[in-house]
Amino acid sequence: SITGVGGVATIGSATPTSISKTSQTVWVLGFSTSGIANGNESIEVVPVLNSIYDQAGNAAATSQSSNTKALNEKVLPIITGTTINSANSLLTVTFAENVYKAINGAGNGAGNLEEGDFALSISGGVATIGSATPTSITKTSQTVWVLGFSTSGIANGSETISVVPAAGNSIYDAAANAAATSQSNNTAGLIEKVLPIITGTTINSANSELTVPFS
Repeated sequence: SITGVGGVATIGSATPTSISKTSQTVWVLGFSTSGIANGNESIEVVPVLNSIYDQAGNAAATSQSSNTKALNEKVLPIITGTTINSANSLLTVTFAENVYKAINGAGNGAGNLEEGDFALSISGGVATIGSATPTSITKTSQTVWVLGFSTSGIANGSETISVVPAAGNSIYDAAANAAATSQSNNTAGLIEKVLPIITGTTINSANSELTVPFS
């Protein structure tokens, strides 16, 4: 019998969905879950009463130790916020959890992100982005990364810049879950940089007033 407690994911059934034998002492049980495991779930397995026996005919007790295990965390790393500096040259990207470049030998996230781990795009307005790959990257913390970029043309404030993890599994959390290339909270508007200009000048008939309109 399988039960689960804690976290958000739940066990589909108390009865395993499958069983296979590695040896007469090792048995592999299939099970299903609903919801995305956050790693706080604990799964427990116990023998059903009078269902499992040893060679001498002794029945396994329904109370056991060493029979629980935490589910692996499966929540994908997501972007929770994106901001831009006043010079339209730096994009600060914040993740919900620590993120890493690669997976180490233990199967955990490791290493700092690089420029090529992100892809940039721009829409609207008149300014265009110099490259889809950031020109620089700095780490404020393992969750906050500052990306450099360049633009061509003078931003009129209608431009929206978007940032996503680059294709090919480039950004991982500590549990080695890869960030999706589709994100929300991953856009920011460029700051308007069009200088105010005088569009015309008129004078009254008495030569005493100058009317100066700006754009």
